[in-house]
Amino acid sequence: MALPRARHDSLFRLLVSDRARADQLPRDYLPAEVVARLDPERPPVHVEGTIIDGEGSKTQSDALFRLHLGDGSEVIVYALLEHKSQIDHRTPLQLVRYVLKIWGKEMDDGALPDGGLPPVIPIVFFHGREPWTVPCSIQKMIHAPEGLEHLARSFGGYMLHDLGRIAPRELSRSAEVRAAL
Repeated sequence: MALPRARHDSLFRLLVSDRARADQLPRDYLPAEVVARLDPERPPVHVEGTIIDGEGSKTQSDALFRLHLGDGSEVIVYALLEHKSQIDHRTPLQLVRYVLKIWGKEMDDGALPDGGLPPVIPIVFFHGREPWTVPCSIQKMIHAPEGLEHLARSFGGYMLHDLGRIAPRELSRSAEVRAAL
């Protein structure tokens, strides 16, 4: 008997709301070059992921973290974690909307002193019964006519961790995070 999707979402949000577990999850799943540069003295900061746009539409990411790099600067990188228990062919579009809203909020808050947008690294955690078949970028969703493939620029890519295809002991170095995943 399958659990309702809302229970899986609630468990995932509970997992990422705990400071120790939330600190471990990005370290386990971000690219190695990002993890190597994280400031060990400043753990990831869980950021409110609900954004209401100008038309009153509400969107909610599963988890959004502000990460600080350890080079002494105030450089910020965001990790956007999204949980899926079913294949969702709109995932690349959903993630791009989240990233655009994050950037829009940063600009609206005046948090970009040099005007540059902070990197946002979307990561999808999937544990469905079937293998994930959704392209991991907007670019791969675009079917450009032959000879015009260059028009499908890289945009909105993300990394996928199909939890059902990872050996349980390899899910995390933390037993609690492994158990929750």
